[in-house]
Amino acid sequence: MFLLYIYEYNQIKNMGHYEDSYFEIYQAVEDRNIKVEFEKQLEKMRFQSKHKFKTPKEMWEYAYTRVNTLN
Repeated sequence: MFLLYIYEYNQIKNMGHYEDSYFEIYQAVEDRNIKVEFEKQLEKMRFQSKHKFKTPKEMWEYAYTRVNTLN
C-alpha cells in the first residue's frame, strides 16, 4: 500500500512534465502535418501486446518517434 502511495505521489508531482510532453508532441505533430499518421499509429498500438502496459505518455512518445522517422 505504501508503494502505491509513493507511486501516486510521484505521478502527481511530475504531472507538469506530462502536460509539457503532450503539448510538445501535439505541436510537433501539427507543425509537420502528420496528425493522421500519428493517430493511425496510436490506434494500431492499442491492439499490440507489447504496448499493453505503457503509459499514455510513453505511447505518445513512441508513436511520435515512429511516425516522425517514417516521414
